[in-house]
Order: sequence, then structure tokens, then C-alpha cells
Amino acid sequence: MLNVREFGSTGPLLVILHGLFGDSSNWRGIAKKFSVNHHVLVVDLPAHGSSPLLPMDYENMAIALKDTIFHTSERRCSLLGHSMGGKTAMSFSLLFPNILEKLIIIDIAPKLYPLMHERIFQGMQAVANQCVSSKSEADKILEHFESNSVIRLFLLKNLLRTENGTYHWRIDISYIYRFYKSICSWEVPQNRKNCSFSGPALFMYGTKSTYIQKEDIPLIKSFFPNATFFAMEGSGHWPHAESPEQFFQITHAFLDTRE
Repeated sequence: MLNVREFGSTGPLLVILHGLFGDSSNWRGIAKKFSVNHHVLVVDLPAHGSSPLLPMDYENMAIALKDTIFHTSERRCSLLGHSMGGKTAMSFSLLFPNILEKLIIIDIAPKLYPLMHERIFQGMQAVANQCVSSKSEADKILEHFESNSVIRLFLLKNLLRTENGTYHWRIDISYIYRFYKSICSWEVPQNRKNCSFSGPALFMYGTKSTYIQKEDIPLIKSFFPNATFFAMEGSGHWPHAESPEQFFQITHAFLDTRE
């Protein structure tokens, strides 16, 4: 079973999935806003947050997600997923289309991506190999591997202080790295080769991001024929964090639209 943070208790069920190196706490603010008229579950994906070390290919993550949702609330839901969470949501939609109302995918396409996080894994491992006594000390180590201070700050949210005053990663870096190629890839779930999710689907992407390109649209449409697209002007790979108010307005309107 995956770890879940729950917000609200009435209204349609909305399930939110974070991206690589994230966890449910990243979505707390937006989840609280949705909870005014939705029952919101924010899930820690395998090996992230407080969830166990489960297989991290997308089919198995989707199955673990379904079991978690049904343990909490046996009813149809809408899914919102960012990056790795978006691919998990897409896999879920192909495996379990009958229990999915609407799909929101944030800045990711159903395709193979290059291994862009190798230096981040190396930097996090370098921190793990040292007995750092502060987050600033860890940040100085990470800076040799990742120059973007915003990304480093995001990664450092996974660093926890121990009783003896040193810090360690809450997530198992070596375990996640074992599945890194699977995380960057995309495979249609078994026995779903010609399937699609025909329900409402919204694909949002940042205009400063390269994760969704114009040439990806026919591919996306082949799996999600009713997909619509929204470009977040001036945002990168994290539009929900970079433009949170606009992000909430667009996604909230999509969820509230009656077909």
C-alpha cells in the first residue's frame, strides 16, 4: 500500500501524483485548495516519501495506485500527475479506464526520454557518502553536480536530520536508480497494445520546458483521443510551482466542466 495524504472528505475524488524525487508534501497547498469541493488524495509513489520500496515500472506503480485508491475509497476518480506521476497516471488510465473520470497530465508525454538526471543521482550519492552536518553543507556538494539552485532546494527537501546531528536522504537513491531507465521510458501495459483512454484528458506544459514538443501531439492523441492542451506561458517543467494560481484555475475549471 502506498502512503497517502488526505484533504477534504466530500465531493468528487481527485488523486494527485508527484514527480521524480518529490513526495506528497510538494502538493499540500494546491491539494488544500482543491479540497474545498473535492475529496483529495495525494500519494507518495514507491520509494518516495513514506511509501515502501515497490517495483517502479509504470504498470506496477499503476496497479499499486489502484489498490491504494480502492483501500481508501471504492469509487471512480480523476487523476492529476506530474512528470513521473504523469506517466503513472497515463498507465493507470490504460489499465483501468472504467474507474477513471478525468485525466490531467503535467509536462510529460508517453515516450522515451534521455537519461537527464545522471548528474543529480551522482550528486545525491556524493552527499550520502559524506557525514554532512547541515543542509547548506549538502547544498555545496550538490552544487558541483547541479547548478540550478531551485532544483537543489527541491532535492534537499528529501534530506532529514538524524538524532546524532548528521543528515541522510529519506529516499533510497540506489533503489530508485535501479529503475531509472524504466522511469525514463514508456511501455504500454501488457495486453493493452491497442487501447486508449477516451475520457477527458488535459495535457499542460510549460513554454520554457522541452518535455512536450509539437511533434508529440499525434502520439498523445493516439492514446488519448479527447486530449486538450494548455501551454503555461513562462513556466518550465514545474508549472504548478512556478504559476500556482493560473495552474489551479485551469485545472479546477477542467475538473468542474460537465461533459
